[in-house]
Amino acid sequence: MDRGFLMKIIKNLITLIVTLGWCLFFNYHLVQAEGMPVTVQLQLPANNKSTGVVNLDVQPQQIVNFAVLLRNSSSNSVKIQIAPGVAKTNENGAIFLGDTSRKGMDSSWHYHLRDLGFHSQTITVAPQSTKKIPVQLTVPKYQGSISGSIIVRPVVSRQAQETNQIQQAYGVLLNVGHYDQLSPKISLGPLQVRSQGGHSVTIGPIHNQRPIYYGNGALDYQGQIINSKHQPITKVHLSQASLAANSILPLTLDWGEQPIKAGNYLFKAQVREGQHYWRFKRHFTITNQQAVKLNQKNLNLKPDHRPLIITLIAIALVAIALFFWLVFWYAKNKGAVKASKNR
Repeated sequence: MDRGFLMKIIKNLITLIVTLGWCLFFNYHLVQAEGMPVTVQLQLPANNKSTGVVNLDVQPQQIVNFAVLLRNSSSNSVKIQIAPGVAKTNENGAIFLGDTSRKGMDSSWHYHLRDLGFHSQTITVAPQSTKKIPVQLTVPKYQGSISGSIIVRPVVSRQAQETNQIQQAYGVLLNVGHYDQLSPKISLGPLQVRSQGGHSVTIGPIHNQRPIYYGNGALDYQGQIINSKHQPITKVHLSQASLAANSILPLTLDWGEQPIKAGNYLFKAQVREGQHYWRFKRHFTITNQQAVKLNQKNLNLKPDHRPLIITLIAIALVAIALFFWLVFWYAKNKGAVKASKNR
């Protein structure tokens, strides 16, 4: 297993509380996570639409105010970082809030929460005290949903950050202007065939190219790979899944324990929202060189000893043939010598 994928697994485990906090979209109220040195609570606007997250219908140029309350019940002071995060969609169709980068977002994505005035800051919370951190957002001239998160995490050493960093994240959804009048646009990006964690996978990136938030398991995803003989190779089905505004879902099809063979394939995908369907088809080719490299990295595959066995058998047959030829040659030449002596 390569180090990059291992670190990705660790990161996902570290932020499990983050993923669970949004997977039902605004139907889950986060409390203090095990290992967090503080209890986190949001002080929300009166017109907020949900509990435990920021969820507002707003107008351009409107000012949004809320606060993050940090309660330290311990006997030691603690340092806490509060940072704006990005709402993304993972390969399982769940919303992930624990990242601050634009990776995994479509090119149509315009607004990070920091663009609205929410900047990262580090706060020291004294023992047995509560600290209030006000946050003010200025809504841009825009139409659509701006989704992000509030990430709360203790400040730790770099070494601890790489091994057991824990954090909590709370969703932020600002529905700006006539957001419900936008026309959806979902597309399929370039296919990727690669090794991922010891598995051979094909990834079809599903791009949400509009600031429309599909929460509450609003979408159904299906994907399939078919070979040149019209035989299904592998498939995936994500029911009751979501898609963050302007995000990319990496629809991932695992080839499992079957070796990849060079050839031509067809990738098919379908995205459904109620009675609305998006269907995609894409042909792709796997070369001999790609197939060999992918199969070598696939931990699910048992070593194929057939080429070695065939080679050994061929060598043995050649050796046996050579042995009999030498015996025949020796006998023939010995007989010829004996005959010449008898003359």
